[in-house]
Amino acid sequence: MSLKLYTCSTLLFSIVAAVSVCRGDEADSATVDPVESSQPAADKDAAEQMQRWVSQLSSPQYRLRELATTRLRLAGLAAVPALEAGLQDGDLETTSQILSVLRQLSIQFDPQHQERDLAWESLQQVATAGASSAATRAQLAMDEVRDDRKRRAVEVLTAAGVFIGFGEFHLASSVRNGYHMRIPKDWQGNVAAFSWLKWLHGVETVILSGDKITADVVRQVASVPDLKNLDIRDTTVDVEDLQGLTDLKRLDLFQLVNVPAGDELIDTLAQLPLRRELILFGTDISLEGSERLKTLFPNLNIQCRGGFLGVRCSPLNPNCEVGTVEPNTAAAEAGVQSGDVIIKFGQYDVKSFADLQSAIAKHTAAEKSIPMQINRIVEEQVEVELPQEEGEPTPKLIRTIRRQKTFTLTVKLKRQFP
Repeated sequence: MSLKLYTCSTLLFSIVAAVSVCRGDEADSATVDPVESSQPAADKDAAEQMQRWVSQLSSPQYRLRELATTRLRLAGLAAVPALEAGLQDGDLETTSQILSVLRQLSIQFDPQHQERDLAWESLQQVATAGASSAATRAQLAMDEVRDDRKRRAVEVLTAAGVFIGFGEFHLASSVRNGYHMRIPKDWQGNVAAFSWLKWLHGVETVILSGDKITADVVRQVASVPDLKNLDIRDTTVDVEDLQGLTDLKRLDLFQLVNVPAGDELIDTLAQLPLRRELILFGTDISLEGSERLKTLFPNLNIQCRGGFLGVRCSPLNPNCEVGTVEPNTAAAEAGVQSGDVIIKFGQYDVKSFADLQSAIAKHTAAEKSIPMQINRIVEEQVEVELPQEEGEPTPKLIRTIRRQKTFTLTVKLKRQFP
């Protein structure tokens, strides 16, 4: 009897299998992936497990509290929803424990490999929810996270070849010494490290140079939280490169040095939230463009010099006497010497160093050579005849005299501002 039942069962199974095979696609569509069907249940179990760990943060047993803290920390950002839910109903002690876990999770966050810091966002929500003990503790936790990230930001950026520290730098026409960040001209680092810039607190001055300065680099530099002074030099920039600066809330000083860009930048420059100074040295911005900027920023100190001559003159002298000539500059190549008095630059008369600066500002480095007149003291040897005695040849004396002569030199301005 049992054998017959077995045979019938086998036959029935074979028929069902055959029907399933014959139906083809219908059989496939009716098949349920056991992994997919179990996923919602697994997610639910994980969420419930997180909630249990959160509830254990208020356990009277120290070992259980520490174990729950460790488990939540190891769970990473997946634990944040359960922690946020615990903040709604927990007492002050539980809230403190939850904030501590959120602080640890936020410290673990790596902006180079993670896009969103859910733990930091949760701390922000609590800190800004109103005046309370929880808000105060959340703010303290955020301060700790911020300090830790600043330390890590300096480490990562320094390892990527970015200078962060104290040193000399040029802003406007002066040399300053202070804490700043600099991307050197020969920088070959990884742009991914710039995701840490938003945590680089305490840096007010940033200097960018070299051909690696792109629109993406400028945009990320704009995220430096305490940025006030920005210097872009010895590179090429266009409108798109500067667009990332227009979202800044404040920029005290912006400086472009030795940059071959002209009046096409003016509309973008006009969108910058400038407070004090706009310095344009060694650009192709025209005199008309410079005047337009002064109209757009009537309360701003704007300095616009198209090219660099390379002479130093004392502003106290009654004329424009050259004190020193910088090597490898336009002045040096034109043959300017220390002691020369510049009396004309191009079509403009020069009576003081200020006059010279004003005349230079009317020319760009992209222009052709410019005539420059100078007065120079030269030494000449002259032959002087002495009184002749009878019967003797006329005695002669060679004397050296100093005489002022006027020369016209040809100058080709350079983008070579320090």
